[in-house]
Amino acid sequence: MLAKDMKGNDQHDLFWFHIKTGGMKQLTDMLNAQEVPVDISPDGNWLAHSVNESIDLVNEDIWLVNSDGSEKHLLIQAKESSKEQLGD
Repeated sequence: MLAKDMKGNDQHDLFWFHIKTGGMKQLTDMLNAQEVPVDISPDGNWLAHSVNESIDLVNEDIWLVNSDGSEKHLLIQAKESSKEQLGD
């Protein structure tokens, strides 16, 4: 899993990179958000990622998404403009 800015607008979406084929599948497309991979479930079915949707890029929320890009779930949401961030 990787985050990539495909459109040159600093919006980083998540992609699943297939090592064997060299192909990529886009998993997310959130407007005005920077998404960063966090972890993959042991069975490879779920991907956790942080999302920053604030204009000043000070908040981080944690989302869970199915490895095929479906079933997005917000797990943790930081208060807007709170400068809250999640540690390692």
